[in-house]
Amino acid sequence: MRLLLVLALLAQTSVAWSASKSPEDIDLPRIEVAMAAGDFALARSILEPYADTSGLAQFYLGNMAALGWGEAPDARQACRWYQKSAARKIPGGQHAYADCLRKGILGAPDPAAALALYLIAGAGPHRMSHCVAADMLIRGDGVPQDVPRGLDLCAKVAMDNSPPAMAQMARYFSADPNVAPNLAVARQWYGMAAERGVNEARYEYAVMLAEGKGGAPDPRQALPIMEQAASEGYLPAYLPAAILYGNLPVDAKTGALAPEYLAKVYLWASAARARLADAEQIRRADEILSAVHAVMPKEWQTDLDRRVTEHVNKFK
Repeated sequence: MRLLLVLALLAQTSVAWSASKSPEDIDLPRIEVAMAAGDFALARSILEPYADTSGLAQFYLGNMAALGWGEAPDARQACRWYQKSAARKIPGGQHAYADCLRKGILGAPDPAAALALYLIAGAGPHRMSHCVAADMLIRGDGVPQDVPRGLDLCAKVAMDNSPPAMAQMARYFSADPNVAPNLAVARQWYGMAAERGVNEARYEYAVMLAEGKGGAPDPRQALPIMEQAASEGYLPAYLPAAILYGNLPVDAKTGALAPEYLAKVYLWASAARARLADAEQIRRADEILSAVHAVMPKEWQTDLDRRVTEHVNKFK
């Protein structure tokens, strides 16, 4: 998990640098290794010589303070570092300091200043800042509401091949009270994000396909998309995957589900039963499993339970 956080941090900060310190002066690989190993004292010792001169170092130090890496989390100290980083035009610092302004961490909330800074960060390589600005405009969050401008901002990010922006556009057209619903457009955006590996989008797109929202129903197309999300541990997809398999046509000769489909129903209902917390969903999983047990050969269960356990342990 630490390594993933480090890689995400590097992705945000490698796109722009402090004008007063060359990026080559900061040993980024060594910082990455230190943070992945949890050696935050070493990471800090590498960064601190640049704390007054490098916006990149300031942004790293802000993240360390915000996340409590090597110290107690300190949102105010993090925002002070982000403010310095933003002044040196580090896009990640600009975005993070805009968050501080929006939340009022260092003083009274200043949504107008936050919006302006999101727009600056998004005009450079930190493109998703424009989708945060879009959200403020669409909701009128402390700034004058401007739905068309907000949609245009985030749509441009999405069309620059940003899967998170694609998913955000889909949510606007499917469920946002400030945007006129258009399920066909939402389905297109979810489909684009699903193709690029966003599990939330896979789930939503598969639901729309299965239920015929925004276009003709196509449960067979929905099934592998839903199962892909489930296989990657996306919990909301487990029960729908089981149901989609259970709803497949029965074998014309036997009048029953094909064995491989019955096994899939058991696998996904069992995985859902193992991981779900909602009482109603647990009840539904139990109903499905009861129906499967009535027809499934008992000798299958040991191997299928082993596969369920392996999957559940992978995503604990």
